[in-house]
Amino acid sequence: MSKLAIDSMIDYAVYILDKRGIILSSNSGAKNLTGLQASEVIGTHFARFYSIEDIEQNLPENDLKTARTQGHYEVENWMTRKDGSQFWANIIINRLNDQSGKHIGYSQITRDLTAKKHNEDALRMAEYSAQKELKLKSQFIADISHELRTPLGAILGFAEFLQKDNINETDKSHYLDIILKNGKNLNRIINDVLDLSKIEAGRVDIELIEFNLHNTIDEVIELFRPQCLAKNINIRYDKKEIDVDKIISDCNRLRQILNNIIGNAIKFTDKGEITISVLKLKETPEQNCFEILIKDTGIGLTQDDMNRIFHPFIQVGNAQNIKNKGSGLGLVLARRMAEALGGDVELVGTAPGVGSVFSVKFTDYKTLKSSSRPKAVEMQMHSLKSKSILIVDDSVDNLEIIKLFLNSYGGDPDVAIDGNEALRKVQNKKYDVILMDIEMPNMNGFQVIKELRQRKNKTPVIALTAHAMPEDRLKTKNAGFIDHVTKPIDFNYLVSTIETLH
Repeated sequence: MSKLAIDSMIDYAVYILDKRGIILSSNSGAKNLTGLQASEVIGTHFARFYSIEDIEQNLPENDLKTARTQGHYEVENWMTRKDGSQFWANIIINRLNDQSGKHIGYSQITRDLTAKKHNEDALRMAEYSAQKELKLKSQFIADISHELRTPLGAILGFAEFLQKDNINETDKSHYLDIILKNGKNLNRIINDVLDLSKIEAGRVDIELIEFNLHNTIDEVIELFRPQCLAKNINIRYDKKEIDVDKIISDCNRLRQILNNIIGNAIKFTDKGEITISVLKLKETPEQNCFEILIKDTGIGLTQDDMNRIFHPFIQVGNAQNIKNKGSGLGLVLARRMAEALGGDVELVGTAPGVGSVFSVKFTDYKTLKSSSRPKAVEMQMHSLKSKSILIVDDSVDNLEIIKLFLNSYGGDPDVAIDGNEALRKVQNKKYDVILMDIEMPNMNGFQVIKELRQRKNKTPVIALTAHAMPEDRLKTKNAGFIDHVTKPIDFNYLVSTIETLH
C-alpha cells in the first residue's frame, strides 16, 4: 500500500513496525486517534498502546508472534491515548514480507469502535434487564396465582359444601364467615395489584380528611389481634403525650400502609412482640410531620434482603419458607403511598434473629379545605323505597345479588339481561337511575348510554364494572355515567349514591 493511500486513511491509525515491533512510521489518522505526533512514536515499541496489565501478560509479543506465524492477527481491546483516556479498538496486525517472501516487519491498523462497544454494552444491559424483569414478573404471576387460588379454593370448597342438606345452622354460619373472609382477602389482593399499577403510572388518589391518629392505630391493632393471639405474640401501642386528635391526611391510605407493615411484622415474628409508637418530627404553621415506628422481634433481615425489600415482585427470606410467602407488593405499595402522603417508609434497623424496625412518615396538613371534605351520607334502612331502579347486567348471578342487596334497602328494582332489553324497558317506564354493566355482548354499556342520550333520555346511569383503572373511570365519566362503581360492589356506597339522586 502506498504512503499516499495510508495517509488518506484519516479514520484509521496505521503504523509500520519492524520485526521487533519498533514503530518506523505512522499516518495522520494515528495522530487523530491517539493524540500522538509521529515524532513521539517513531522509534518506540508499539506496546506503548497496551495497558500495563496487558504488557505484564506479554500480550504485545504474543500478538506479534501470532501475526508472524499465521500472517494475520485481529483483536478488539482497550487502548490508551496520549492523555491517558482509553478507547475500544479493533486492531489488525499483518505480517509484511519483501518480494522474496522474507519477513521484514508488520503493519498495524487500528480503528476506534468505542461507540459500537457502548451500543453493544447498552444492548446487552437492556437485554439482561428485560430478561430479569421478565423473570421477576413470571415469578410474580406464579406467586399471585398462588395467592389468588388460596382464598378462591376456600370460597369454592365451602360454597360447594353448603349445598349439602345435613348442615346445622352453627356450622353453616361458620362456613359463610369463612367464605366472606376469603372473599375479602381475594379482593384485597386484587386491589393491591391495581394499586401498584396506578402508582407505577403516577396516579394515586388522595382524599384528605380529619381523623384521630390514636383511634386509627388502635383500630388497625384490633384487626390484627386475633392473629397475634393465635401465634402467642403480643402487640401493643406505646402511646406518647402527643396531640393527634385532629390529623389532616388520607386515613384510608395510612391504614393500608400500616396494614402492610404490621402484617409483615406479625408474619415474620414467631415469639416476642410488635410495638407501635408515634413521634412528631417537625412542625410548621402549615403542617406537621409524624413518624410511626413499628418494631418487631422477628427473624430480621440480611444485608442482601435490605437492598431488595422495596423493589416490586421481590420476596425476601428463605425461598423454601413457604408460610411467609406473599405477592411481594406490600412494602412497595406502602412506600409509594407514604410518598403520596408527603412522607416515606424506611427500614431504620434490623438484625437477623433480633427483629426489625420500620418507620412510616407522613404529613399532617393541619387545615382542611371545605371542598376536600367527603360528604357524609347517613344510611337508613329502606332508604331506596321510593326509588325506581333498573339493573342491567348479562350475568344472572350479578343481577340476583345486586337485586337482593337493593331489596334489603327497601328497593324493588327491575332487571335487564342485556342492552337491548334495557332500552325496551326504559321506553315503557321512567326510572330514577340505571345501574349499567359495561362489558355485555351485542350492545355494551357505552353503546346503551349513547343510544339513551340520542333518544333524549336523561336518566342518571351508574357504571357497575370490573374495570377499576383511572383511565376506565375517565372513560365512563366522558361517556356520561354519573359514577363508576367497581366490582365487587361496595353496596353501602352504591346505596348512598342512589339515595342522593333527585
